[in-house]
Amino acid sequence: MGVFTVLSSYFPPSVSELLLRYNSAGFKAYLVGGCVRDAVLGIKPVDFDVAVSATPEETKQLFADSKIIPTGIKHGTLTVIYKGVKTEVTTFRREGRYTDRRHPDVVEYTDSAAEDAARRDFTINALFYNPKEGVVDFYGGKSDLRAGILRCVGDPHKRFDEDALRILRALRFSARLGFKIEQNTADAMEGLAYLIKSLAAERVLAELKQLFAADCDSIVKAFPKAISAALGCDGKAVSLAAYEPKHRLPVFVAEYCGGREEALECIKRLKTDGVTLTAVKAAAEAVYGAGLRDKASLARAARSYGIENAEMMCAVCKNKGLFLVEDAEDYLKLLQSGRAPLQLKELNIKGTMLNVKGQALGKALEALYDYAHNNMTNDTAVLLKAAEQIQNKTEKEQRE
Repeated sequence: MGVFTVLSSYFPPSVSELLLRYNSAGFKAYLVGGCVRDAVLGIKPVDFDVAVSATPEETKQLFADSKIIPTGIKHGTLTVIYKGVKTEVTTFRREGRYTDRRHPDVVEYTDSAAEDAARRDFTINALFYNPKEGVVDFYGGKSDLRAGILRCVGDPHKRFDEDALRILRALRFSARLGFKIEQNTADAMEGLAYLIKSLAAERVLAELKQLFAADCDSIVKAFPKAISAALGCDGKAVSLAAYEPKHRLPVFVAEYCGGREEALECIKRLKTDGVTLTAVKAAAEAVYGAGLRDKASLARAARSYGIENAEMMCAVCKNKGLFLVEDAEDYLKLLQSGRAPLQLKELNIKGTMLNVKGQALGKALEALYDYAHNNMTNDTAVLLKAAEQIQNKTEKEQRE
């Protein structure tokens, strides 16, 4: 059977029952889009989209026994929760102009699946399926799946001019599936890359996160204009082959932008969340810093940015030939397990034990933090002796 196997096993029984209910009432109904594409490729879908000839009002009547959410009622989309399974149901439609290059100005319902397929982005996402008819393919999506090719439905310039986010989606699909982008589609992507600048920053960032979570090195290098438009600046070439997926986006932003401040400006421009912002700060510190010279600096990195980001910083140091303390990964495990003090409060010495106050107390505790890590001890007696030595040295320096 090859890549095109029996698909019914990839979908919950309740989804097949939903399709049957439409058919029994005289409507056409198909699973469509990514769930069909993934099932054909042998990947278990997690989201289910259904295209139907029924209008939203007819769907509400037909599934009066189910919870229905008007997810995108303006564009004919309802979320039907049938027997516990959430399904996005959209009426077959043809679309007017996309003035905002994101959403159609006008949506007209149709009873034609072929017309509905004509509005979709890529041939591999324009496959329709139901158990009775099997896979219905209007634009050669099956052959493109076999060949590993990503191709627009119809004129790629029109597809991307309608919705510029499709350019970033193409990059993501190519990286995730390992598909080659068909030449006309690729040319249109780079030619219209400037349209990405008109998209909402949050949508751009969401696509970039998914893109960089995949094996994206070659695809990112092949589409410099799209990446530049997405990040809002021209940048340096970056190789990501040495990094884990979770580390790729922050490292790329840090290196691509050419500096600490530039990297932070870029990620803030994309209206990032706090987690991603911290990761970019950590990556920039690693890329433009002197390395993690000792266990104290490694502990401080973990304390400032978190264990996972400290792991990323270690990877940057290794890849760029910067100084990295020996056994860094093992020491991070000690910090993570609590066997080495990550926070100041985890030192086995209190400020009340020291004969200093005010700002001097803070400096003394920080010095003891470094001592504890570089000497791999958190013993109270040893730290007290070290505190005395540090204080004597400080007083001597002040007298001189």
